Amino acid sequence: MDDLFKRIAELIGQEVDAPACRQFVKDLGEEPMNARTLYFFPESGFSLICVQRIFVRAFLNVCTPKDPGFINAYKGNLPGDVRPQDSREVIRGKLRNQLVNSDETEDQYDFSPLVLFVKFAGDGAEVSSLSLGFSDDNLPMGLTPEMLESGETSIQYGVLHRPVRKRVGPRHKPRRDG
Repeated sequence: MDDLFKRIAELIGQEVDAPACRQFVKDLGEEPMNARTLYFFPESGFSLICVQRIFVRAFLNVCTPKDPGFINAYKGNLPGDVRPQDSREVIRGKLRNQLVNSDETEDQYDFSPLVLFVKFAGDGAEVSSLSLGFSDDNLPMGLTPEMLESGETSIQYGVLHRPVRKRVGPRHKPRRDG
């Protein structure tokens, strides 16, 4: 898929069963692993979070190596030629006109109506997580920040880095003879 970041951005705000979502899955060529409010795309390295069946955020996995049972690193492009290996200063230079908020460990960049959330390791030398979604100020009609925080998963904190385990075959039970 040529512009995976743009296509993911187009899904944010869409209902889970919308035709655009079905077409995205078809074009991507990967079925998501559904974990209630999380839709994992382990091969492509991202997950989509939904609240009340509306996608509100995407987590782009930047640091989990390919390992059985874990999500791969995000394989798509990022805006402004940003790379997960870039330092905080380099990313700020590449996206300089879009920085809207910053604190000790996170920068937020305007991709209206969405925000790119970039969290950094303590020294700012490397990206620890990337997510794209609505800010609390511009959630879709009917959603509140409390709904996002009270769901079964925390949208704000590293959901993507949890292991995803697939059962490879039937569960083996020892045979009892005799």
